[in-house]
Amino acid sequence: MHGEEDVVGDEAMLGVLWAMREYGFAVVRLSPVDCATVSSAIGVLSQAMREVHTHGIRTGQSGPIAPSLATWRERSQLRVKPEDAGRPLAVAAIAVAAEDAEESREERAEELEAVAASASAVLSRVAQAVLSALHHTRGTESTPTAGPRLLDTFYYPGEARWRTLCQHDQLPAPCPAHEDTGLLTAICNDTNALQAQLHGRWVDIELEEDEVAIVAGRALARLTRGRVPACMHRVCSVAPSRTSLVFEVRPDEAALERIAAAEAALAAKPLGGEACVAERYSKAAGALLAIAPPSPCTFM
Repeated sequence: MHGEEDVVGDEAMLGVLWAMREYGFAVVRLSPVDCATVSSAIGVLSQAMREVHTHGIRTGQSGPIAPSLATWRERSQLRVKPEDAGRPLAVAAIAVAAEDAEESREERAEELEAVAASASAVLSRVAQAVLSALHHTRGTESTPTAGPRLLDTFYYPGEARWRTLCQHDQLPAPCPAHEDTGLLTAICNDTNALQAQLHGRWVDIELEEDEVAIVAGRALARLTRGRVPACMHRVCSVAPSRTSLVFEVRPDEAALERIAAAEAALAAKPLGGEACVAERYSKAAGALLAIAPPSPCTFM
């Protein structure tokens, strides 16, 4: 599914769409520039989250420790939403650099905010391109309605580091099996540990540095009436530490309510034949997907 200059509708994207319908997940290759952006973000955020996790273990903290920042024995998590305007990142920087001078804390907060914003922009474009391509292949009209988007940074200590922190305790499972609730999730990492369930068995999703996994959520499965299945996935235990960026696109709940009400009103009216029914469903499905019309997007 990799081409030298791939755009929506070409062989590479067709491979992605086929995998999404068959498996509920696919792998997309980033351009060199986007790869550098995401790799840099993982490096910077990994160091910060490692310090958060180490601090939590040594002080006995577990659970939320600041707005959008939490740490447990098996992982630490930082969540960023567009409306947060970098606030949780500043909190995280101060939390893990308590001994630094005030100027150093401010610089670190700005760096964390910048790399998170850059990575979010890249992963948002990738997710949007896949959603638009899915919409385009259905041939539907759409009412653009932007749903909530958020970026999670997860740090997993790994078995090797865990032994240096807690020699006598067993490392809990990093992330149990689950389906995401949204439309699509884009996942990239610095250590492979992601698995998906296919036909009752677990398979590894092996990602290169320049690759992103696209995982379908329950909302997309419902809106496509099962043609794109929700992907059951998990993170398995590995020896090295792992940092992952997880970008999720969720549907616009207000738009869903408006469309549901409109469809209920249409259903109460006399139908004008099979073509009319198909047209109504087509327009409703396009709006429910909450995406913009397809536009070219380069995948390397």
